[in-house]
Amino acid sequence: DSRSYIAVDGIEIAHFRDLADTFVPAGVFVTGTAHHIALRHLDVHDIRTATADAHGIAVYGTSGDTAIHDVTIDANSVHDNHLGSSESVVVNGNVRGWAITHNHIWRNDNIGIDAIGFEGKAPRNDQARDGYIADNLITDIDSLGNPAYDEEGGGNCRCADGERLRTARLHHLLVARKLALHELRCAPHDLAVEAHDFLRAARR
Repeated sequence: DSRSYIAVDGIEIAHFRDLADTFVPAGVFVTGTAHHIALRHLDVHDIRTATADAHGIAVYGTSGDTAIHDVTIDANSVHDNHLGSSESVVVNGNVRGWAITHNHIWRNDNIGIDAIGFEGKAPRNDQARDGYIADNLITDIDSLGNPAYDEEGGGNCRCADGERLRTARLHHLLVARKLALHELRCAPHDLAVEAHDFLRAARR
């Protein structure tokens, strides 16, 4: 919470579970007003919730005045997580100046990468912005069997509000890509999508 100038590199984070839905398990959780955070070469797996929320890697900017900034999420493996209604990798709330690159995200039961806002994480400036998503490999994302969605199938690779997306390989997804307004007041800005390779975007 609100730590800065930290690099975490090359470790395994696994088997963190809350099957009673009493808290939000996350492999890595960056919150508050942190800055200059680098997460690289992590192996994040078997993070589980029963029916609520869990994350592989989460960055939540919770201050209305001071953004989390200069965050790098690079070359990580995030896989085999049971996430409920939350995401494999997410930046949410007051976060700016971030990059999500070269990650392999697979076999999770909810969204692969999410850059989002207006969920009440910060009292003001509640939107991840000025970010960059590139060169990620995202496979086998499907909410089939996820009790948070009544075990109905569906799999989003990314939800994006206001960042650049480039050069991702996506396959074995029910829904390959979702660029959406999560709230009517949340208008994407500075958004570009280019050079994406969609492979077998359908239920197996």
